[in-house]
Order: sequence, then C-alpha cells, then structure tokens
Amino acid sequence: MFITKLKIANAITYLAIISAVMSMMFVYKSDMKMAFVFFVLSGVCDMFDGTFAKLFKRSDKEKEMGIQLDSLADVISFLILPVVLGMGMGNNEFYDIIIYIFYVIMGITRLSFFNIFANDNKSNYYLGIAVTYACLIFSIIYILGQFVGRDIANMMYKMAMVILGVLFVVNIKVQKPNKLLYIMYSIIALIAIILIILV
Repeated sequence: MFITKLKIANAITYLAIISAVMSMMFVYKSDMKMAFVFFVLSGVCDMFDGTFAKLFKRSDKEKEMGIQLDSLADVISFLILPVVLGMGMGNNEFYDIIIYIFYVIMGITRLSFFNIFANDNKSNYYLGIAVTYACLIFSIIYILGQFVGRDIANMMYKMAMVILGVLFVVNIKVQKPNKLLYIMYSIIALIAIILIILV
C-alpha cells in the first residue's frame, strides 16, 4: 500500500525534522526565542540519530535510506531553517538573499559530496565542516545578540553564513566528534536552551 514503512530506527531523525518545522512555525509567530530553542533541539536530535539507529538491526537498503533521510533532514534543519531564522531576525535586504542562496547552495553541495563518499570515508575526520555546526554557531550568535544588540548580531549572522558556506566545501580535515565531544555538545546545547529562554 505504501512505498516504505516508517522505521523506529529513524525516529530521532524524524524528531529533528519535527523540531525544525516547529522552529519555522515560531518564526512565523515572531517568537524567536522558541524558534531558536527548537533549532537547538533539532541539532541535538541530529547528534544522536545515528547512534540510535545503530541499536536496531537493519538491512543494507535500510541503512542507505537512513543516510539519505538524515541528509534530507540536514537540508531542512541546517540549511533552510537558518535562512528562515535569518529572515525572522530582520535580514531581508536584497544582499541578504544573495547570502542565503550562497549558503544553501554550498551546504547542499557539501551534503551531496557526503552522500556519495559517506561509505568510503572510514577515517576519524570529515572533509569540510559538517552542516550540523551551523546550529551551534547561529544559536550562539542569537544569544550574543541579546547583549551586543540586534544590528551587530545580524551582521555576525550574515558573516557566519558566508564563512560557513566556504567551510562546507573547502578541502580541510575536520575531526569527527568522539564520545567526549558528544557530551560537551549536549551540555552546551542545554546551556544554550536555558540562555535563549532566560535572556
């Protein structure tokens, strides 16, 4: 009846997508605090979806589908959503649109490369920075904006988009997160959510 079944192994990836859509809804409602809270939650889900999926027995086809699903979730959470958040912060000028286009194209190019070579790269590093880091960087900028002012935060946001766009595709080796880094990222995410809500 259906082309495929929703797999429990992909549940955390689906939660990441749900969080990203919730974030967009809050941007529409002009509630940027909750928009960034769900943005961070989407990033947390992305950190652990692969680990969660490995708890289940999957066929090679199901593993491949998980990789593709994760990549599509990344497009929504870390490429499209940051654009929506940027617009919600007031970055709506013509040159902002050019930055958004550049950022998304570079991110999709990076993800396309990853999809092709994901199974070939068994090393402990990535080539180019992972798009997931966008969640951490943009959230920190939003928090800083509560102290340095909206205009400076918006400028930092746009500069970060350009820099990240380049780093997505530049041929540099970036260490893959280990268990310690996962713990650190989780703590940072919790602190970020608390700061977003309180400041």
